[in-house]
Amino acid sequence: MTVKHLMPALFIGHGSPMNAIEENGYASAWREAAAAIPRPKAILCISAHWKTEGLPLGSISMRSLRIG
Repeated sequence: MTVKHLMPALFIGHGSPMNAIEENGYASAWREAAAAIPRPKAILCISAHWKTEGLPLGSISMRSLRIG
């Protein structure tokens, strides 16, 4: 198998929850990072703040997800 394009691994710390709804330096930096890389086929999100029994997994169809 030949890999034609490698996607970067990004660490994106959430910081303040307001970063998701306010226009600030973080929001513009996230947009710039997204514009600089190809659109991914999948996204893996790992959180250190999840506390539960077992191994929960979830997914969402890209058809039902609207980005942008």
